[in-house]
Amino acid sequence: MDALRYSQTGVGGTARFISMGGAFGALGGNTSCLSYNPAGIGIYRKGELNITPGVNFSSVKSSYNGSETKDFTPALFLNGFGIAGSLG
Repeated sequence: MDALRYSQTGVGGTARFISMGGAFGALGGNTSCLSYNPAGIGIYRKGELNITPGVNFSSVKSSYNGSETKDFTPALFLNGFGIAGSLG
């Protein structure tokens, strides 16, 4: 399980979480940090709804025996979605 976790190179989550390089795992107050540090939800004083779309462009070029192949794949995905609420 740890080998799979540490082999992942991409950072996913809300735009705020990604821009801080995942530092909100320690700070809390962001729905993306809940998988890193569940105690971070204690910072919330009001509710929050996060929706973060993402775009990924993948380009590959290869050649073999004088034959070249190129591939370009754009992808639109949901990078982050979270709901947090507060009572009181």
